[in-house]
Amino acid sequence: MRTRNFGYSLALAGAMTCAGSGCTNPNKLVPVEGKVTLNGEPVAGAAVQFVPEAGGNPAYAETAADGTYKITTRDPGDGAAPGRYSVIILWEPPPPPLFRTGEGGLSRQQMQEAIEKHQEALKRAGKGYSIPVLYSNLSSTPLKVTVPAPGGRADFALSSKPPAQ
Repeated sequence: MRTRNFGYSLALAGAMTCAGSGCTNPNKLVPVEGKVTLNGEPVAGAAVQFVPEAGGNPAYAETAADGTYKITTRDPGDGAAPGRYSVIILWEPPPPPLFRTGEGGLSRQQMQEAIEKHQEALKRAGKGYSIPVLYSNLSSTPLKVTVPAPGGRADFALSSKPPAQ
């Protein structure tokens, strides 16, 4: 009976030590949000990926129209596991609409409207963002972040003319 109480006391002491020293559970996700800009302007529709340097599950997001994002690992906006990450960011133009042919497909009018809507989306995106390949390549990206990030934020101010490495 005495051994059992000793074991309980030891476990409680270990938990208190861990709590006091700031131990974190690597399975617990930490919310991270931020903003991506290129030459000072927000980047809409960019893919942001946090790749853990120690291995594990990457986290990802897509930037909104104002360049903001919320990192996701499993569920939308749930965050990333604590640790150090390399960050890659890339942008591609929106894909064209897909049409189903045959019975149950769209009418010519509906297809034309979908094409016009896609063309309008491309115009809104302008000629696209010229994010340098440096930022979209895991072996060359200078972008790093440690989670938990200060204030839960990780902003990335990109330049179309990144510094020489």
